[in-house]
Amino acid sequence: MYLISSDVATRLSPACCERMVEVNAVSVIYTLISSCNRSQPHMEIIRLAISILLNLAKVRYLTKLLSGMLVRNTHLNVLH
Repeated sequence: MYLISSDVATRLSPACCERMVEVNAVSVIYTLISSCNRSQPHMEIIRLAISILLNLAKVRYLTKLLSGMLVRNTHLNVLH
């Protein structure tokens, strides 16, 4: 439920996007994605998590911050 709410909130509110970056939610999302497998329920989790990351990336002033986080999280391996 958290992912669905976060997806909607980040789609509609740049302020919510900014707050998610401030509280390090991006790192938590990367960790969540890396803990998933290829099962159907996990694929839905990955889909929502990526949607949230895309919503964050659409906020121009957060894009550079997010790219730096991605570099630091290069160990991300979505498909085991």
